[in-house]
Amino acid sequence: MSWINRANPDFRLFILGALSGFLTHHISVRNLAVLGAILASVSVSTCSLASEMQHIVYLYGALQGIGVGIIVPLTHVVLNRSFTKYRAFALGIAYSGSSLGSFVFPPVTNVLLYTYGLDGTFLLLGSIMLNSLVGAILFNSSNPEKEKENKQFNSQSSAVCESSDKQKGSCIVQYNFIKYESSLKNKGRLDGKHFQPVLNRSATDQALCLDKEERGKLCGPKRCCKVMPSFKMAIEILSSPHFLIVSAAYAVYFSTSAIFLMVVMDFAKDRGVDPENSVYLVSAFSIGDFAGRLSFGWIADTQFVKRNVLVRIYLLAMGLLTVCLPICPVPTLPFFSVLLGILNGSVIVNHSVLLNEYLGLEKLPLAVGFSTCIVGMSAFIRPIIIGLFRDRHESYDYLFIFVGLLQVSITVIWFAGTLGTLIKQRWFVNKIVE
Repeated sequence: MSWINRANPDFRLFILGALSGFLTHHISVRNLAVLGAILASVSVSTCSLASEMQHIVYLYGALQGIGVGIIVPLTHVVLNRSFTKYRAFALGIAYSGSSLGSFVFPPVTNVLLYTYGLDGTFLLLGSIMLNSLVGAILFNSSNPEKEKENKQFNSQSSAVCESSDKQKGSCIVQYNFIKYESSLKNKGRLDGKHFQPVLNRSATDQALCLDKEERGKLCGPKRCCKVMPSFKMAIEILSSPHFLIVSAAYAVYFSTSAIFLMVVMDFAKDRGVDPENSVYLVSAFSIGDFAGRLSFGWIADTQFVKRNVLVRIYLLAMGLLTVCLPICPVPTLPFFSVLLGILNGSVIVNHSVLLNEYLGLEKLPLAVGFSTCIVGMSAFIRPIIIGLFRDRHESYDYLFIFVGLLQVSITVIWFAGTLGTLIKQRWFVNKIVE
């Protein structure tokens, strides 16, 4: 049952990711995570009261998908904010639980079904899910970079106010907020030259006249520069070439893994493998996935090879292995499953870290949400593609060749885009020098 869920990811989980990205600008990450954990667990427990299949579809399919869709992208955001060096390794540890769950929950679910029936199983599984509330409560809602910027802003504004107290009369202070915001946007930090207080004895159109009470409100330690979400930021993310190519590659990679898990047992049956033995191919994939999440994330964090180059190597190897599946000998199928699982786990832990390196922490909640939303939309076409190749060719050979070549193509395009950028930069710099 667990591997079926892994092979058929709920697209609502990904579509709700974009919404959670916007909500992080208005609601703390901790509160959103608590809401998602409660909604997902309660909806599963409530299925025990359902009298019709339609009720289960709404509760388990819709509400549980919404809850998980809120909390999963937030986990990426929290870990990227909390770690500066070993982000992929931290994500690998956090998400290794899903790989372990593919071994633990199938037998546990069978025992619960045999002992308590379907209604009792829903109630107990929802209660088990409710334990995620503890982790959600422990989420750190603060943004270290934002706190550092606010501390620098408050320290400089306090210094201005202290110096202004020595002046007689009103304190006229003009803060160049336009240059300040531009500095934060372009450099990610506060530069002293962009903070220009102007003290004067008379009020002008360009100066903001403040009495002592108003100065206390502005210069006090509780004052913070809160950036509100805007469609401008969303447009900047969606128009970023880095975001588009990373999201496209991630969507193709995720579809390749999902299609493999959905059809591998039937594919092995066509090759003469017994159904009792073909199920171990899914277990082999899960073992490799667990190893990839724990080991290859750490390798990427060492920066021995640039992360974006390493991820593209993973994707290229995964695509080539998928293309070779139709011609591989039957005894090597478990070996191919393990390798594909390792590459799958290696890519998934670097996804949000790569977006963070390209776009920054400020845009990461929206970037992760939009990127996973693109993956969710690809879930609509996977059954169509599988059915098309299966019905027309009566085998999965051409299906694996198609998705493998598609992944190789998107990776080559990514390499070509980087190469074109390097050539353009070198040509532009040489032209200026000349």
